Amino acid sequence: LVVEVPAGKEFQTGAEVWLLPISTKVPVSIERGENRGKTITYNNVVRRWVKLGEWKGDSETFTIALKEVQAADIDSVAVLVQNGGANAPGTVLGAAIVSVR
Repeated sequence: LVVEVPAGKEFQTGAEVWLLPISTKVPVSIERGENRGKTITYNNVVRRWVKLGEWKGDSETFTIALKEVQAADIDSVAVLVQNGGANAPGTVLGAAIVSVR
């Protein structure tokens, strides 16, 4: 996968670029409670967060092998460019999603 982040002229602080492998539909059987016996389908379930790197405002390209993030239940990936860091996330500056199947 190749992620291209364009330059941002108004950019002032550090941002992180994250890749999120996603399962678009995950059926879950309910085994207890008032919904016992039913199946609920969750949509766009993020399976993990993979940090691609830092973005400092210049045009930048990040690359990761698809096999590093793809599992049997992964059919899409999202990319987030977000101010701040994992301990204190800030504003999402950009986002995209693409199918990998």
